Amino acid sequence: MKSAPINASCSPTHYNCILGNLGATEERSDEYRWWCNSPNGGSNVLCSEVKTSKICSINSFTADNSNPNLGTGTTLRFSLSGSNTTWSLALLAGTTQPSSSSGVNSGTVTTGNLNAVHIYRLTCDNTTRDLTVIPKNLPPQTCQNPSASNYGGPLPCVFVPPGGVSVDVLIKKSIESDSQYRSSLSLASSETNAPLRILYTVANANNCIGIGSWSGVRHNYTDSDPVTGPTTPGTYYYGVRCTGTSGGVAEDSVTVVMSSLPNETCRDINADNYGGPTPCTYNQQVNGSCGDRNTTYVFGTEDYPAESKFCSLGTLRTNSGLVPVFPQPGESTSWFCDGINGGGNAGPCTTRLDVQTFRITAEHSTGGTVKSTTDSNINCGDNCSHNYGVGSSVTLQALPGSTYWKLGGWITSPPSICMGDGLCVISNIDKNVTARAVFVLRAFNYIEF
Repeated sequence: MKSAPINASCSPTHYNCILGNLGATEERSDEYRWWCNSPNGGSNVLCSEVKTSKICSINSFTADNSNPNLGTGTTLRFSLSGSNTTWSLALLAGTTQPSSSSGVNSGTVTTGNLNAVHIYRLTCDNTTRDLTVIPKNLPPQTCQNPSASNYGGPLPCVFVPPGGVSVDVLIKKSIESDSQYRSSLSLASSETNAPLRILYTVANANNCIGIGSWSGVRHNYTDSDPVTGPTTPGTYYYGVRCTGTSGGVAEDSVTVVMSSLPNETCRDINADNYGGPTPCTYNQQVNGSCGDRNTTYVFGTEDYPAESKFCSLGTLRTNSGLVPVFPQPGESTSWFCDGINGGGNAGPCTTRLDVQTFRITAEHSTGGTVKSTTDSNINCGDNCSHNYGVGSSVTLQALPGSTYWKLGGWITSPPSICMGDGLCVISNIDKNVTARAVFVLRAFNYIEF
């Protein structure tokens, strides 16, 4: 199912977004301005924050041990400066309250004994800083994050809302015959220590850790890590838990079933004859179909949306055999979705990422109009503005309304983009520009007879 478009929204602090990705920024004498761009085709929004004198700064906020042993605690340390260093400490995730929740000046607090992930938010004046402490060896059988709606229930943890962070984890055997990433995998007992490769896609995260059958710090971007497979029959899971940039926590996991089935049996759990003799068989023919990643994303999108798919039907195939990476601005990446059991193939499917754009606006005084000569995108009277890609150019022409008028000159913001009374050429576009054509009356000499 295709995800609904997410409309971007502004954070109250400059150069931050509650929803969406940070785009172009601008600092003015009296305010900050920045764009928050939708990650999947929703609306973008221009944000602003009036400059105020900061009376408190958080220089540092750290834990003596960010991964203490389960059932133990640690000390949180923070350094403050400014004219008013009154602070407060809130618990965003977890149940064990720190030794102090407010005070004045730099200092320390103790966490108490921790048996789950805890997230702390330090606030001083209008400045905040978040810190996550994750005990070692958390039990994998149930959701151990108290901020989850299914805390204590079956994995994976469910967070509503997740604070913007999203995680998508897939897995495959690292052998050429199984190039399809999937959400579950079945191995035979003879494949102990089988090489596995886990791909995880993360959006809007500060940090991530491995949970379940692997551990350690993970990256906060698309990655693919090799791990050692299970050694005895059973059900295992490999997960990633991430802390979001806006304070939320989210996780996702994949399942690996190690069975005692011999190699010559079908081990694809999606097949009709799973556990039976090879080859694997399927009830019906399935035609391949491109997934919702077959689209163009707005500039500022950093990765595929967590719930999006390369193929809605069929199996993923690429020329390189690797999962397509998210493209850079102005570029694209392609793949095919092959049918199952003789079904037709689809493709090439393509993901494109728009380049950064800036708004060029034409204005004019009484006496004429303005149009673009390098294209037909600007024609005052119908459309006096257009978004142009970074590095592109446009030429504006001022057209007097009659012989009584002539172009007196251009006024631009920022200033001095165009000079004189000729064409206005805006080259190598890297900012929003407004160009105003000022028309003046011609001087006529009248002779009486």
